[in-house]
Amino acid sequence: MTGSDGLDLAQDFLPTATPDLFGPERCRELVNTRQAVDAMKETLLAGFDPEHDAPRTRVATDTGEMLQMPSTFGDYVGTKILTLTPGNVVEELPMIQGVYVLFAGRQQNPVAVLDGATLTNIRTPAVSAFGALHLVTKTGPLTLTIVGTGVQAWEHVLALTSVLDIGEIHIVGRDPGNVQELVEQGCSRGFSVQASDAADALPVSDVVVSCTSAKEPPFDGALVPDHAVVVAVGSHSPERRELDDGLLARSGIAVESLDSSTREAGEIIQGLDSGAIPDRSGLVTMRQLAEGHTLPEGQPKIFKTTGMPWQDLAVASAIYEGAAAKMRLSSNQRTDRT
Repeated sequence: MTGSDGLDLAQDFLPTATPDLFGPERCRELVNTRQAVDAMKETLLAGFDPEHDAPRTRVATDTGEMLQMPSTFGDYVGTKILTLTPGNVVEELPMIQGVYVLFAGRQQNPVAVLDGATLTNIRTPAVSAFGALHLVTKTGPLTLTIVGTGVQAWEHVLALTSVLDIGEIHIVGRDPGNVQELVEQGCSRGFSVQASDAADALPVSDVVVSCTSAKEPPFDGALVPDHAVVVAVGSHSPERRELDDGLLARSGIAVESLDSSTREAGEIIQGLDSGAIPDRSGLVTMRQLAEGHTLPEGQPKIFKTTGMPWQDLAVASAIYEGAAAKMRLSSNQRTDRT
């Protein structure tokens, strides 16, 4: 990957000793949602095919799971290693912990280690933003409904308000306390946010993001208006789904890739089995969206995501290149003063 100044950053800034460390604050300082979206789009338009991305691997542990997500493209190779520990929530500890290791150049040197949970929390809503930016056609202030109250709920509020013209935000969740906490968080940032139930919020929504851990759909898809864009990010296993067959059957559907969606996305797998989705050939992929394809108007548009390794690689390399560019700028400024 080449920087905006034409430098081969992967070659120019390979460390000679230990890899550079990127904690949560540094990661967020170096890439925002729009930059993460652009990094993924550039990767796709440069020729990367997500159909050939490496699959996510899982290992069951005594207290949860360990996941690994490797990928390679251009100058970079990387992998994210995470642990998922549901019991940590009770102890008020992070459920998701991990690191991302980035390698670069012909020698495949380890150049960076990034906080894995932060990378996930940047990448996940950035993928949703990618879909929304390519699928939303309504102009003017939009009404956003977030279904769910976990970490990704707030991350999606921040990400989508940064790239879309959002006027009203509805929070729908099972726990009134968690809903109210999100409402207060949003209001403190100057957003127009209110607690709602699905029956009131969904019919007036332009964009719906479902980010729950539900095994069965947490809302009635019949409530979704025909012009709405629905992004479903919560499930990434065949037995779990957030969208019902009724909504799938009357919607155009976009996915990250045909391979990953028919392997990991419960909505797609179960929808194909039931006939709600007639054939996988009707699904539009992220690569096709980047190339200018879209979904038909006059019906809901669904973007189903599970998260893919190439997306982490694109965002991680953008963070690394951002740091390299700052280093180069600082070096040039010191040279100019001498």
